[in-house]
Amino acid sequence: MAAAPKGELPILLLGTLGAIRSKSRLQKLAFLSDMELFKDAENYAWKAHNYGPFSTELEEDMEHYRGAGMIDITDVRHPVSEELVLSYSLTAKGRTEFYSICKDKIEKITEMRDRFFKYQFHDSNAMLFLYIYKNHKEYTANSIIPEQVTQ
Repeated sequence: MAAAPKGELPILLLGTLGAIRSKSRLQKLAFLSDMELFKDAENYAWKAHNYGPFSTELEEDMEHYRGAGMIDITDVRHPVSEELVLSYSLTAKGRTEFYSICKDKIEKITEMRDRFFKYQFHDSNAMLFLYIYKNHKEYTANSIIPEQVTQ
């Protein structure tokens, strides 16, 4: 049996921003939320990985929430490249959980929406990666794409 999730961040993120397309985008948005909005909370363990910050704990929590029936993880076609990518969204049970935990986090949810919603409307992750590569360089040390993240 999987361990209990580390935090509510995946539910808050999906409840606030809606469905997130691609594992990279999910990881980066969770990273920014964790490091910039919820600095005072018990954060995920992040490491510099192939495409910037990555958390195995976040992956485990996503699977936990999926198993609990709160998150759907499905394959969808990317609108530009047409490759299959993962899409993450809340189920009805997940939305109920979101509503129950968001009452005392309205300010953080509003800030999350205001700061990160813009990344939901781009077909590529370029803008999101550029922000992270400029502002959190220590998490890009092992990147295999530094030359692709341009200004």
